[in-house]
Amino acid sequence: MLFVTHEIDEALTVATRIAVLAPRPTAICQWFDLPGPEGRDASAPELARLRQEIIRRITG
Repeated sequence: MLFVTHEIDEALTVATRIAVLAPRPTAICQWFDLPGPEGRDASAPELARLRQEIIRRITG
C-alpha cells in the first residue's frame, strides 16, 4: 500500500518505509526503513534521530 503525507510524524507512526522525494524532477532521493511494527510512538527516542535525518534531507 502507498500512503502519501506531508506530515513527518504521521509517516513515522504508520509507515514501514519512508521515501523522500526530490523537488524536480520528482524522484526518490532517499529511503528510510522504520524499526518495529506500525503504530509506533512518533515521539520515541529512536524515531527522533530518523525525524532529524528526514528534515535534513528535505531542507538540504
